[in-house]
Amino acid sequence: MRALHDVDFSLWQGKNRRKSAVYTQFATVWPRIFETIFNAAIAEKMLRAKFSLCLIITSKILAMTKLNAELASQQCGNLSADNPALTQDEVSVYLPQLAPEWQAVENRAISFSYTFKNYYQTMAFVNVIAQIAHQQNHHPDLLVSYNRCTVTYSTHSVGGLSVNDFICAAKINAAQKL
Repeated sequence: MRALHDVDFSLWQGKNRRKSAVYTQFATVWPRIFETIFNAAIAEKMLRAKFSLCLIITSKILAMTKLNAELASQQCGNLSADNPALTQDEVSVYLPQLAPEWQAVENRAISFSYTFKNYYQTMAFVNVIAQIAHQQNHHPDLLVSYNRCTVTYSTHSVGGLSVNDFICAAKINAAQKL
């Protein structure tokens, strides 16, 4: 696998030469952001696909709380029916670590609604969620409308919540704050 600093960020520029200020900002900020959330191969795929989210969030700075950063830096593990779901006490420890704080739904799922200015931003964010879910092999339920995306996580194999739900929620929070 190539290192992130080897990714050819000029691929993104393409026909967008008139947007060179945005490109310059993109090329300097995004390596750190992608390194936080994705690996270099995924970063390059996103660049090649000219992810529309890039234009929306290039000027924003990654701002995560320390606890959220710890969760966001972890990777989801494989769980089976032999693994127990998190207890109410364990959920009450993990839930405050998510900033903004998600809501527990009957201690069997966690949910949060993100709000955006328009449909374009909403769909760009849904694409980021899809990439995180694919990378972690842990997929949420999504309810998408014009300017809102509600994300709900639950681990079906354990019949409730697992640490994987909180890891993915932290990664999504980190991406949303960009």
